[in-house]
Amino acid sequence: MVVARAPKEIALSLKLNVVLFLFVAGFAGLTRADQPTCADVVGVWVNHAHATADKDNAHVIASAVHWGEYGSITSWTGTCTQVDNTPTIKTLWHLVRSNTQYDWDHIITNSSTFVPQ
Repeated sequence: MVVARAPKEIALSLKLNVVLFLFVAGFAGLTRADQPTCADVVGVWVNHAHATADKDNAHVIASAVHWGEYGSITSWTGTCTQVDNTPTIKTLWHLVRSNTQYDWDHIITNSSTFVPQ
């Protein structure tokens, strides 16, 4: 399970700062057996186009975490929107690992949704 955390004061309104509570915090946590490991967020990218009539509009984001001694990198790409008045980041992610049992197992992918706690 990938867990991202940030102080409540970072959880800003989408209107003020689309980067919200996850990527501005500068760290992410990987939880295994209730023992979190923290690593630095090494890149954050945000883009947005003006809303177009009759189209859904969202801020688009990407970020990456370098997991150091694990020899892996996780990257997230997704959107920031308001869902039921809650700032929400919906992402697809890729985890790339240096050491795996099989050649085909170096890259895994999934999706994550982040909301303020």
